[in-house]
Amino acid sequence: MVNDWSIALHNAHSVDVVYFDISKAFDTVSHHKLKQKLLAYGFEGKVLSLISAFSTGRSRRVVLPNGFSQWSNLSSGVPQGSVLEPLLFLLYINDIVDLFTNEVSVKLFADLHGDKRFI
Repeated sequence: MVNDWSIALHNAHSVDVVYFDISKAFDTVSHHKLKQKLLAYGFEGKVLSLISAFSTGRSRRVVLPNGFSQWSNLSSGVPQGSVLEPLLFLLYINDIVDLFTNEVSVKLFADLHGDKRFI
């Protein structure tokens, strides 16, 4: 991004920057749609099976000092806290760039560290 901005400014072009923080979207990734997108990108066989097994069949519960909730199955979301999390999310949203014209430079980024995730 900095390189693009530097070139534009050097050529006396204006630069507009828009950031979207869609960190909550990590929890809304449809497992079925993710698998369909991975298929479209050419993932198949053992790799696709491994990623599908990694992202589906998960459950969660809330733990508090005086007790905890019942386990509930997760039907969406990418597993958080792994190195695959940002990769799977970027593959899931990668086609968002198709919404913009060629005059717009779109950069996608998923933060691997910390609680913040940006595109």
